[in-house]
Amino acid sequence: MVSLSNQPQISQVTERLFSNSSVVTASETSTKTLVKSTAPIKTQFTKAEFGEKWPFTVDQGEVDCVLLPNYDSLGAAIFRTSTGVYALNETALAIGEASNYKHVGEIWKDHPKLTGTKMSILTIIQASSQVCRQKTEKANSHE
Repeated sequence: MVSLSNQPQISQVTERLFSNSSVVTASETSTKTLVKSTAPIKTQFTKAEFGEKWPFTVDQGEVDCVLLPNYDSLGAAIFRTSTGVYALNETALAIGEASNYKHVGEIWKDHPKLTGTKMSILTIIQASSQVCRQKTEKANSHE
């Protein structure tokens, strides 16, 4: 049986929530504080680092975000590779034809064990979202 006597009380526990490029620290005994992370956002991804979990037919790529003037979204999330630039979100898909963005489905691998499903690209999507948020915040701070 585990003793809970040495465990801190819930009101004394600090909860750390990682949200995008920021760390939100909250405690019931203190005011919520937003601490900006100074760590750079990872934008380069390779097949070598993912191994068998690499979700694409290309060996590497870079996530980025293109901010659009007069557009109320976080921008067009894209994945640049040697074979082209691929749309990662609805904004990029919407402007894809005019921007020559390809559909990510062209390079997205099928899951080898789960018939009818694709490999997870969550890490890539999250990174592109972080880049979009960072660029949007920077652009908004200069207005």
